[in-house]
Amino acid sequence: MIRIYIVLLFCLLPMSGHSLTLYQFWKETFRHDPRVDLYRDRLMIAAQSNPLALSKLLPHISFATEAQWNTHHITKPEDKYALYSPILSRNRNNLVGSWAAVLKQPVFNWASIQNYKASEFQVDAAADLYQNSMEHLEKKAIDVYISWLLAYANLRDLMIIKRNISKQAVDAVARFQYGTSGILAADEARVALGQINAKVQNAKAAYEAAAQKLKEYTGINPPSDAPPLPADFELKLPRSGEWIKKAQRHNPALSAAKYQLDALGKKVAVANAGFFPIVNLIVEHQWKTENGNLAYNLPAMAGSPSSFGSGVPDPHTYVGTSIMLELKLPIFSGGYQQAKLAQEQYRQESGFSTLLSIRRKTFRYIVTSLSYVAHSEKQAAILRRSLALAINATRKANEGVQAGLISENNALTDQRNELSVRNALNNSIALMITSFVNLNYAAGVLSPQVIANISNGLMVSACQRRGMCK
Repeated sequence: MIRIYIVLLFCLLPMSGHSLTLYQFWKETFRHDPRVDLYRDRLMIAAQSNPLALSKLLPHISFATEAQWNTHHITKPEDKYALYSPILSRNRNNLVGSWAAVLKQPVFNWASIQNYKASEFQVDAAADLYQNSMEHLEKKAIDVYISWLLAYANLRDLMIIKRNISKQAVDAVARFQYGTSGILAADEARVALGQINAKVQNAKAAYEAAAQKLKEYTGINPPSDAPPLPADFELKLPRSGEWIKKAQRHNPALSAAKYQLDALGKKVAVANAGFFPIVNLIVEHQWKTENGNLAYNLPAMAGSPSSFGSGVPDPHTYVGTSIMLELKLPIFSGGYQQAKLAQEQYRQESGFSTLLSIRRKTFRYIVTSLSYVAHSEKQAAILRRSLALAINATRKANEGVQAGLISENNALTDQRNELSVRNALNNSIALMITSFVNLNYAAGVLSPQVIANISNGLMVSACQRRGMCK
């Protein structure tokens, strides 16, 4: 079934604690992205195949009328069977009016019957392809939004590390000036600060590019600051077998391929119908009138004088009804029907191969996405613990530098390690979310409700999800 996107979009109420949530972004995408109208128009075009096919089975009624002026001259024997009969000369000027109504009803046309059945499968396939296109747009929109959050999170973490290194560089210069450390430590801090400044500029460019990608979907400038990418984001997933069962029931690409295969089977029957007769019933009613003047010249005959006349009124009216049973029987077409049948049979085999390919790709996509979700969850858990250790190590390293126990270089190394862990954790969370979205897409259950759930999850911390917040 076609998902009723408009109702869901305006009935679901996501959290709105930030300037642009995922769900709000999807609503703007649905309103403004031209691909939504494109997919809908494609569906409407495909849906017309059904009434077009049905029209071939219904009666066709036509009406025609005409009026014409004609003149003619006739010369013939008065009695064409008598060798020596006199010659009759006749001129006629006419105003002819006529109309005809024709009803044509197919009685037996196997090709039209099978085409109509094929059109029903084609419309069902088009509906599933529409749903698949919308889900694919949802998936791409979520990817773009998560990339925006990721770019902002990486920029934010860089700014945190930059602030720490800036303070460390200022302290290193001060210690050198007071003679408590060497010039090497101050130079190392300056170099590290220059490197982090260069990375900040690169991160800003990446964030601006992600924001422009966001605008491509909505046509609206996004806010200057993105919501944070929560480091404690978690997911609960059913087992692999349950996702495969969902895909078998709901995946629109898989369903469309099945309908298309059924339609191709009917097309084989259409090609076979080329060997069958076609029977039509035709009923026609005609009316015709001629209003004109007659001029004639009849030579004299034995026993009778010649005669002539002009301007003699000579009206005619014809009314008639005909009923005809038309039979068309194919006898020889130069091998066209055999080639057409073979062509449709190969297309049917191709459709079956396509179905198998989509099925295998879908199942592989599910297993792969589940694997990515599971491993990114474990990776995120490890990195969260590592980040706590890295932050603590950075703090102690800064204290050690102040106390003269460790070098500036060791403290800078700890800063870089902390940044590396922060970036890895951001990437892990982003991969977890996009893999979960891919999983829903492969199962055919990616919907506005799923988007709303992910959007809410991005806004809610882990302690709130567990009901443990004080």
